[in-house]
Amino acid sequence: MPIAQQTSLGWILSGGYDAAATEGHRSTFQCTADHDLADMVRRFWEQEREPVAGTPLTADEARCEDIYVRTVTRTSSGRYMVRLPFTSPPPTSLSETRRPAERLLDAMERKGARDRRFGDLYLDFMEEYENLQHMEKRTRSGESLNAHLLTGANLLPALADVLLRWRWHRYVLVTDIEKMYRQILVHPEDCRLQTILWRHNSSDDVHEYELRTVTYGLACAPFLAIRTLHQLAADEEARYPRGVKALRHDCYVDDVVTGADSLEDAIDLQQELRSLCTAGGFPLRKWAANDPQVLTGIPPEHQLQRGPHSWEEESHATLGLRWHPQGDWFSFSIRPRPVTDLTKRRVLAETARLFDPMGWLAPVVIRAKILIQTTWLQRLDWDSPLPDQDAHRWRQLLDQLPLLDNIRVTRWLNTGDDHSQLQLHGFADASERGYAAVVYIRNAATEKTSINLLMAKSKVAPVKQVSLPRLELCAAALLTTLMLHVRATLG
Repeated sequence: MPIAQQTSLGWILSGGYDAAATEGHRSTFQCTADHDLADMVRRFWEQEREPVAGTPLTADEARCEDIYVRTVTRTSSGRYMVRLPFTSPPPTSLSETRRPAERLLDAMERKGARDRRFGDLYLDFMEEYENLQHMEKRTRSGESLNAHLLTGANLLPALADVLLRWRWHRYVLVTDIEKMYRQILVHPEDCRLQTILWRHNSSDDVHEYELRTVTYGLACAPFLAIRTLHQLAADEEARYPRGVKALRHDCYVDDVVTGADSLEDAIDLQQELRSLCTAGGFPLRKWAANDPQVLTGIPPEHQLQRGPHSWEEESHATLGLRWHPQGDWFSFSIRPRPVTDLTKRRVLAETARLFDPMGWLAPVVIRAKILIQTTWLQRLDWDSPLPDQDAHRWRQLLDQLPLLDNIRVTRWLNTGDDHSQLQLHGFADASERGYAAVVYIRNAATEKTSINLLMAKSKVAPVKQVSLPRLELCAAALLTTLMLHVRATLG
């Protein structure tokens, strides 16, 4: 029978075949993977699943942590220097990857020539990279570097948990760690493996540059960046206790989202956070707060100049969650997209773009999930048009999404130091098509009792038919998980 071999051209099948099957036509097939769509769908379902308890480190994750602890150092200026966590002794050369890099450079230059705005922005970015000495020219000195690196543990908290804690504070602020990855130095012995090709215009010679800092795109980069923030917190805890608490619990990637119950405490927290991050070489920019006094001492050019602060799933968001400091409320930003042919591939992509980390749009998202399940049960090919009735339902949903622009969710929960009159209320229910759970907070300590939506989750019913009582039990179990998670997150 045929065997599969991985060659420089990709996987091939070769060898003999069953002699009895010599009649009929021979066929060849090419398989390609839509990695962008697969990654979007994975992130969507991770966002939609119920909260899970922390998992122990794998052997590789523990090994990566051990390498970091043993090799991290700090310069005289306070900046951190890390080693790349290799799975085995680092390769002596990655020179065989030069030719693909040259092709990519040519492709980038052609794109820049076609789109002048893109070309100018790209050139400015690379010149800034060089001017900041985040890369330096080298002499001429395979395999991909990522193939030799450990990924490290996922140290990123759930955005929903960060936002949930943020809603507790009366006075809040948000700030961005400028160029977070690139503020962390890489040991000179490892820089030789972070080599790129660059020239300032197509008439120049191509030069090799070594990247001197942690580089976005490396398998270990997220671990190294967030782990270094944790290291900064551990090193400076005695001097900046409030700032350290915010750095540990109120950080999402390069966003610090924190606050306090009084204006004075919020100002002190802001100043301590600035001093803490400056000590580690992490400048803070794009400051915003729900009270201008919270930003006392911050230069105007370091403040968020216009518009709301947004959390979006990179470039894939149809619904982007936004916070408006002036009104202190959340909204959803809709990016309308022209949709012509509705296929299973297209509707799956549109569903995966729904970004709702708190579950506030669960009644809308469950509609999309049910429509996806219906499409799946019909066993349609990926690029076959949907039946007219299903296509009509999808168009209705997509046309109505801009209405979500009108939704406003108050950020502050009217909470403070007094917990005596606070209650969590949870509800769960099921139907034949799906089930859901939701948690509210009720505060009777104020002059007027307030009730605020905290978090919700929805799920479609399994494809295999399940009785309604069992689905209601699933809803109750989902609510129990959600309630315990909310209570633990809010402390």
